[in-house]
Order: sequence, then C-alpha cells, then structure tokens
Amino acid sequence: MFHNKSFKTTSFSRLSIFLFIAVFFAITLRTTLSNAAVPEKKVAHHTEKIREGKSFSKIYTLSTKKAGILEVRIHATGIGSSLKITLCGSSSKYNLKNKNIPVKELKADNKGKIYGQIKIDHIVMADSYKVIIQNKGAVKKDGTLKTDITFTPAKIEEKTYQDLNNNDTPSDAKDFNITNHKVHRRILSGFDEQCDYADYDKFYIDKDTYLSLRLKTLSNKRKEKYHVRLVRYWDNAVFTEIDNPKHKQITKLLHLTPGYYFLQISSSDGPLFKDNQIIYSLYMAKTVNISSLAMSKQNLRLYNLQGNNQKALVSKCNGKSVSKYDVAFRSSNPSVASVSQSGKVTAKASGKATITCYAIDKPSVKATCKVTVKKPSLKVSVASRKIFIGNSTRCSLKRSPKKLKVTWKSSHPSVATVNAKGNVTGRSVGKTKIYAISREGIKSNACIITVHRKPKPKKPDDTTTEPGNKDDRTDKIAPVLSLSSAHLSPKGTITVTANVSGGTFSARGAISIKTKFGKSCVIRATAARGSGTILYQVNGKSASKSIVIY
Repeated sequence: MFHNKSFKTTSFSRLSIFLFIAVFFAITLRTTLSNAAVPEKKVAHHTEKIREGKSFSKIYTLSTKKAGILEVRIHATGIGSSLKITLCGSSSKYNLKNKNIPVKELKADNKGKIYGQIKIDHIVMADSYKVIIQNKGAVKKDGTLKTDITFTPAKIEEKTYQDLNNNDTPSDAKDFNITNHKVHRRILSGFDEQCDYADYDKFYIDKDTYLSLRLKTLSNKRKEKYHVRLVRYWDNAVFTEIDNPKHKQITKLLHLTPGYYFLQISSSDGPLFKDNQIIYSLYMAKTVNISSLAMSKQNLRLYNLQGNNQKALVSKCNGKSVSKYDVAFRSSNPSVASVSQSGKVTAKASGKATITCYAIDKPSVKATCKVTVKKPSLKVSVASRKIFIGNSTRCSLKRSPKKLKVTWKSSHPSVATVNAKGNVTGRSVGKTKIYAISREGIKSNACIITVHRKPKPKKPDDTTTEPGNKDDRTDKIAPVLSLSSAHLSPKGTITVTANVSGGTFSARGAISIKTKFGKSCVIRATAARGSGTILYQVNGKSASKSIVIY
C-alpha cells in the first residue's frame, strides 16, 4: 500500500499510465487474435561449446500446446566423433522406455563436421518433448554444436492424447452441432502412442429436414482403407455408407426424419492400422433441397484494369437468397477470370470465361454467367487535321471502359495546345501530336495537327485605261461577277466574287445574301425550287448573274 507522502502522482502521470496500459492491452489482444488465427512455428536455437577429450550430453526441452511436427537440425564443427540424437515425450507410450521413439546417429565427415536432422514422421500431440544429444567416442578437439528445434503446428482439432480417445466409441460420442456450418479437421492414427482408430459423432434431428454431409481425405500416405457410416440410433438402420473416401470431396444430401443419429468414421483394419495417419475434413449441417439456382447476371464485361476488374455475382436458390454454405463457384478459365467462393469475379487477362455456380450437395443444379475480359483502350477518332493559327478544332475520344478519366497532351504545345475537353488551338506554324492518357497510364493513338498561317486577302486589280487620270479610273471599270456554277441546290449556299473591292451586292428572287464583304458574298437558296438574280454595282455600273434552284 502506498501513502500520499511517499507516492504522489500528477494527473498527467495518471493519464500516461492509463494510455500505456491501454496500448499494451490492445497490442496483446491483437497478437493473441493473430496467433489464434494463424498457428506459427515455434523455434528454439541452442549453441554449446564442446571441449577436447570430454564426453558430451545435453538435454533440451520444448513444450507445445498444439499437435504438430517436431524437427531437430544439428550443425557441429570440430567434434570429430558421432552424435546420437533421441526425441521423446512425457506420454507413457512415447518416452525413453518405448522402443518406438525416434533415435538417429549422425557421423562426422572427414573434416570433423556433422550435419543432419531428425524429424518425427507423423503428427504428435501437445506435450513436453525432450531432445537428447550425446557424443559417441571421445571429442577429438574443441568445437561448437548448434541445435535448432522447430515445432510446426498441424491444422487439426485434436490437440492432446486425451482428445484422440474421447470419442472412440458410440457411448463416448459428443453431440455434433449441425447448425454451425463448420468444417472440422480430424485425424485417425495407428501410431503406438496414439492408437486412434475411430471417431464418433451423435446429433438429434427435431423435424424432417435435409442434412448435408461432406467428407474429404486430406492426407493418407499409406492409402489405408477407412469407411463412413451414418446410422439411425433406435434401429441401427444405415442411412448412408462411404467406403474408402478419396482426396476429392464426397457430398451426400440426406433426407432425415426426427430422432438421434450416429456418424462413425473408422479404420477398416482396426488395430492393424499401424504407423499411419489419416487426416480428413468433415462437414455436417442442416440444409435445403435445392431445386433451382439463378445468378444476378448471365453476361458480364470486365476490364483488366484496377477499379473495373471486379464484379460480385449474387445467387438465388429456389428463388431466395442463397447461403454461402450451400453453393460454390468455379471458373472455366481462371487465368482470364477467377471467382471467389462468395461469387466475386476478378479479371486477370483478356479473353472469355464461364462462371458456374452449383449446389455443393447437388452439383447437377447450377447456373452460369459468361464473362468477357477486355483490354482497356483509348482511341482518337480522327488521325489528322489542319487548322490555321488562332483557330480551334475538337478531338473526339472513344473510351473503353467509358468511365476512364483522361488528360489531354500535346507533343509540341508551342505549335498547338489542347484543353481538358480535347479542344485544340493553333499557336504557330508546324506539326504536333495530340493524344489522351488515362490515370492508369493507358495512352491513345495520336491525332496529327498541322498548323498553317491564315492566307492574306488578294489585292484588288489596279489596271486603268488612262494611267494619267487616277481620279477617273474607277469610273471606267466594268464590274464582273464570277461563280463556279449558276445552279444552286435547295437551301444550299454558293459564293459569288466580283472583280474589285467596294460596291454593293443585292439579290432578288428565291435567294438571299447570307454574308457579304469586300469583293465577294455568300448567297443561299430560300426556296426548294425557283430562280433568282445577283446584282453588283460599282460607281453606277452594274452586273448581274441569274441562278436556277433545282
């Protein structure tokens, strides 16, 4: 107990202590959850100095809380004599008195070095294990012994020797929760220290229901035979039987009536099942009798581009939302489009693939979606254009996918610039390439822009019949109208040119003047069919052209 006189804490100190404790517990909790989710290897390193002429014996201990594989690696230098390595546990059937414990002798090479390992050839249960290292013969000279002990957890539910034997008989069978949709990983073992030949589960059905039973062999090195039986408790009726399950998952959809049932998984050879382990996965849960499946899309287009490369497919079973435990997805071409077990499709490369959703317990019931994966692209519609200095033109762009955001670029901004909308403006004489590039680095083809100077207007003719009389020369010029054709299409336009600047244009009939300036004007038809006349006057002299509208 602390007294106020001997222990004073400011508010700031209390806050610091509180924050430290909070952070500590947060880190501890995160580490605990992380370790619980992913079992990690346990490694112990030991280094010993060995003296010349002396005997050597060392015992290292490693305790585990999980089942797994134990391995010891030895690296010794300068010893010159052999080493005897022994592995044993505290179990009565796996200690030094048992002839089945692993023992190995490692011999030195011609340089006095020893390299080697000893590894338990099967999964062992949680225990406190000893590694005993002894030299055989005298140590020839001083040396170093390095020992690495590695324990790799196994992904099975049984952890201890007691776990293995808790459900070996129907009377010891535990209630199986058939509503938790959990995949169980278990082991049958014929090794002497384990002797686990059978697993039993019992469960109760409260009303008529469908049961999903799935079994898969994960490991069976010696290919021992084993079998599965689902038995009704009150009359020992066998509902289903699976002999010698293979590595491919076996599924059974069973219609059960109310009552107790037993599931037996056992070695066919019983006690003769020796020095081998079978690891299997088991799933049992209530389900529905699936009669139809449908997916939210029958056709899907994706692009091999971040943000446009994924789409979730939603499935319906018997017209209702489907459980992720009842259906599975597969892709006909995973290198083009892969699919997760939740139905998320991810584009991988250009091409086509078919995504199939099928009922796990009734694979004949399925639905498909055709997926096309395209390469993203940008394409400028026009390959080249010509503009004058100061004039503008617009480059149109085809985007695939349409949501691509782009930036426009000019290879020579001094010749022509381009804004965010693709509008190009001529700045000086020359050529430049205009192209678009997306944020993801996708580049379009180029539109070549050629910039010219604006043509200068032609100077008017200055011919006179009497050069000496400059004031009267315009009076002596007869105006002349010229045009390429006297025919005008309905609602069309045509340009009429006079021989000198100045004067006045006018029109009559089925035509009108659209624009006029200097020595030319643009006329346009005002009727579908008809005729009209163009008049031009200079200093009282006039000229005319008749135009026919077809």
